[in-house]
Amino acid sequence: LKKIAKYASNKKFVDKGGLRGVFKALDKDGSGELDVAEFAQALHKMGVKMKKDKFDSLISKLDKNGDGMISYGEFSGTTKKEISKEKAIRKEIRKKKEAEKAAKDAEIERVQAMKDASKNRQGAAALRHREKLRGATKEGKAATAAAKKQVKVDKVNRELANQADEEAKMAKKKRIAMKRGQTVEELEAQEASQKGSTERLWKKISKYMDIDPGSKVDAKYLTEIYRKYDVDGDGELTVAELTEGLAAAGIKSSRKNFKALVKELDVDGSGTISLAEWSAG
Repeated sequence: LKKIAKYASNKKFVDKGGLRGVFKALDKDGSGELDVAEFAQALHKMGVKMKKDKFDSLISKLDKNGDGMISYGEFSGTTKKEISKEKAIRKEIRKKKEAEKAAKDAEIERVQAMKDASKNRQGAAALRHREKLRGATKEGKAATAAAKKQVKVDKVNRELANQADEEAKMAKKKRIAMKRGQTVEELEAQEASQKGSTERLWKKISKYMDIDPGSKVDAKYLTEIYRKYDVDGDGELTVAELTEGLAAAGIKSSRKNFKALVKELDVDGSGTISLAEWSAG
């Protein structure tokens, strides 16, 4: 019956009079009734293969009055139910396909939205992009303006923070200069000179020692070495004291090189290095 219903709901038969058109197409002799042979032939045409006992059972179900013939009334009464079921099934299939398509489209839109969001996460650029996609809504424009405003606020805050840092550094220099009885300009000049002296000294040391001349060593570190290895505390470093001090600091070289370094730093030719000569580099 499902096969017949599916066959009967075919558009070409519906256009020719619905179920009655199907019945007429199956009623080859035009008698207004289907005999067993005609019905068997119709089933065969529809591709329905049935065993004899099931075929007989189907005939009994259709042939309500048991005269061995199937009238249109008998045919339609039973078949209409199956046609309704078939239409309902097709309707459900259509709905399912529509729902699947809608879900697929929604997923495509969701994925695209995620891609767009990942490419446009930064401030006004992201907002402008979303405005274009969503028709530049009022809310979007307001958000863009807020983002631009926040960018300006952040810039001002950074500038104020930098200014505060500079003011703090200057205040510290003023305190140090006042403590030493100097002006800020004199302090800065002294610091620059000290830095230059340290760099010159380190270049000289690296010339004679097996160290990287690009190493970063500050004046405090070199002064500590000087005071630590001025063993007798007389303010003069001998070759032996300098050799021991630099070697302890991990700076190794030959005694000959240490003598050459002392000679280069020993401005007054005393044979030793004073703290002033050491600091002046």
